[in-house]
Amino acid sequence: MIRELKNSIVIENDLVEITLSKNTAIVEKVIFKKTKADIRGEETVFFAFCNQDGEYFKNNSLSLNGNVITLDTEIGKMDVEVKAFPHYFEFELLTALPEKCYNAVIAHIKYEFDVKDPDGIGVTGLALTYWADPVYSPNRGRKETLCKVLRHLKDKNARYALVISDFKDQRDILKEATLTIDKNTGVRSSIGGAFALDSRINFGNYNIQYQSNQKDFRERLPYYKQLGIDQLDFHHGYDTFRQGDFKFVNYENAADFKKQVADVLAENNMYASLHTYTAYIDDQAEALLSKPENLKMLTVKAKYTLLEDVLPDSEYVMVEEDISDVVVDNSFYTRNSPSLLIGDEIIKIEKDSKGFKIVQRGDGGTKSATHKKGDEVKHLFRFYWGYFPLLDSPLFYEVARNTAKAYNEGGFKMIYLDACEGIHGQCKKDEIYYYVGAFVCEILKYCEIDPILEGSAGATTIWAAGGRRGAFDSPSHGYKGLVKFHSNCNIPCVENHSAATLGWYDFYPMKLKYPGNEHCKYQHTDDVDYIGTLATIYDYSMAFNNSRPEDMNIAAMRRNMAIYRKYDDLRKAQYFSKEYREKILACGHECQLKEKRGGKFVFVEKDYQKKKLFNLNEEKMNVAEFKNPFGKQTPFVRIEALLSSKGENALTLLPIDENRDLSEQVLSIQYPSPINLESHLAKCVRVKGNGKKGSAIAIKIRQISGHPLLEYIIDTDFTGWRNFVLLETDNGERPDLPFDKKEHYWPVYGAGFDHSKVQRISVELENAEGVRMSSVVASEHLYDVLSNPTVKIGEGEVKFDCEIKSSDYIEFDGKKAVVIDRYGNERPIHFTSTLVAPRGKFKAELTAKSLNKLPARAILTFGFTGKEIR
Repeated sequence: MIRELKNSIVIENDLVEITLSKNTAIVEKVIFKKTKADIRGEETVFFAFCNQDGEYFKNNSLSLNGNVITLDTEIGKMDVEVKAFPHYFEFELLTALPEKCYNAVIAHIKYEFDVKDPDGIGVTGLALTYWADPVYSPNRGRKETLCKVLRHLKDKNARYALVISDFKDQRDILKEATLTIDKNTGVRSSIGGAFALDSRINFGNYNIQYQSNQKDFRERLPYYKQLGIDQLDFHHGYDTFRQGDFKFVNYENAADFKKQVADVLAENNMYASLHTYTAYIDDQAEALLSKPENLKMLTVKAKYTLLEDVLPDSEYVMVEEDISDVVVDNSFYTRNSPSLLIGDEIIKIEKDSKGFKIVQRGDGGTKSATHKKGDEVKHLFRFYWGYFPLLDSPLFYEVARNTAKAYNEGGFKMIYLDACEGIHGQCKKDEIYYYVGAFVCEILKYCEIDPILEGSAGATTIWAAGGRRGAFDSPSHGYKGLVKFHSNCNIPCVENHSAATLGWYDFYPMKLKYPGNEHCKYQHTDDVDYIGTLATIYDYSMAFNNSRPEDMNIAAMRRNMAIYRKYDDLRKAQYFSKEYREKILACGHECQLKEKRGGKFVFVEKDYQKKKLFNLNEEKMNVAEFKNPFGKQTPFVRIEALLSSKGENALTLLPIDENRDLSEQVLSIQYPSPINLESHLAKCVRVKGNGKKGSAIAIKIRQISGHPLLEYIIDTDFTGWRNFVLLETDNGERPDLPFDKKEHYWPVYGAGFDHSKVQRISVELENAEGVRMSSVVASEHLYDVLSNPTVKIGEGEVKFDCEIKSSDYIEFDGKKAVVIDRYGNERPIHFTSTLVAPRGKFKAELTAKSLNKLPARAILTFGFTGKEIR
């Protein structure tokens, strides 16, 4: 119901009453009928015009004619039709926006209520057309709603739904509103958005596939079943399908792929996913690039003028402009493509001292031709080894339709829109909602069956189609830190009614080029228990990455996959009640699944703590403090033997004056050209501590700024000078310190590192007044052998009668002890033990003899067990 009073207009439905000032368009009241409380917060203008700086135009007033509210301002008017449904409001912009208006604001309200009240209020908005920006996806903590419409893109007939209700009812109301979306003009799905949680298909697991040949596919089916995989996600590439024109490499066409692959998966209760790179076009997508009209719609990085004719036998493309600073690169992450477009021909090039050297004529299915002096030369934009169509161009939408066609004909049930940030990079931030929404709308318009929709980066306008969200790239170190961060990032996904995943994930990312446990770390059983527990608590699915049958030859992969499968089977079966899962979360500890008699399962409290010890034969450097939060017990023990160094053939990486405090010096250097440290993985320093608790330094080494990172942390809470050999990285291992907090999560947790391309080193300080350090040098790294490692706590000890080499580790559970190599292969060892950990704080000492007379280095881990959660 909409009614007009003397000085106000009232918009009302069964749940809420909104009062607007006719003289100013300001929201005066928002009465939530259930409580009769006014939940209006900070004052807002309900309807407004804005300039490009976000400033409102003034002299606003409102008038009502039927159910159309007219906003009158100093620059013009707009008419908005308002429909009051029982549980939500709908607004439709009936008129084009005035010329001086950059964007219009519709239904802007700020609220004041307790967002943490589980039985309280929830507010949200929903785009009913893709050119209405709801600004926020539905979110439990949202206290503001509005819709924005950009005049220079599309404005008239923008539709927006506003929901103010009990939060527990929000999803059902959003379903009502979603059903009014016209698929020709808005983004909608029967298994996404408000409907996502109704479809258990969104909670399934998938494995990312980089190949699709029929022989390998059929041979691998038993392996996929063994992992508990529900779908195979076929990633575009040279052995699957071609992005843009969707040629299926190993099959006649998409229909043949359906017959040979998708239908076979269906027979095995699995299904196929089409993993695309959104609007990108593979540089060999001949079906698209061979059309001259499409070439005119490719994004261009720069333009030049042909200096001389390009003939059939020309070796170079010579241009009039200075290209000395132009970079040509063929790598995956570069935007400096090796492609020139002249007329209707794409020419692949390299760059040398003479200019653009021709490598390939008539690339991508284009025709080689003669080009004349003065012709325009376009350096094509390229990223992820693909070209990008101009936004809103016919080619942009053709890629979307091709995506839907491949989805339909290939028998897929999911579309993963990877590299969606490619659209983000081609437009301004406030335009993302429009272009992503338009592209996804075009796909869904032509899909015969609504797909599970997932993507790497999205927009508010596509919330109503998304089923599963939250995928990250695979970590290779700092596993618990990444999983905790990932899980926390997924909470808004859960709160906005979506299914979420803890993938992509590699359960044993082996990197054989460099020594084990150096930068790519071993994933231990407690790491797997940790991710399994969080997946159970939140019902997070898993996307397996780099998981192939041959990986099961690695014992550690078999072990980790088997552990995770136990958690995942129980999750899928919804074995644990919501109340029990809340108890697991509330216990405040890591937890581990335990099988009891009769096939019953419970969770048990766990606490793991690890410390790096830099010299097991030096009294002050082989002791660390731990805290047992549970009762007196024999703890789990892990000893990881680390590489070492004699400090030979040292290369100075960062000169530092050890006679001055670090805080007084320049602590960074960028090399003019990359240096190769592949044979010098050890970094050696002398450090004088300041004796202050919480004092630490971090040495950070990078390939290029903001990209792959090596991080070495030294606690400087001691006094006097100590020598340190630094080899294995501490990326993501020390959340108690601030060093990672300024970094993007990917360099911290996931990125590999090419030690042949070191370009920058810096030292960061925390509470490090008075700390001094020698120059940072790199030296040759060496494998060591440790003899008879012994752990002491007070009068008790455990002694292992063995020799253990660098990259191997010992695990002891109180009953047995084994040495485990980098592949996870175990061999039992003899031990004697009287080891007991008291409750609370204690100090532990680790000793071992280095057979190579090196600084004996190790990581010591204790695992403590608490009570069963009942």
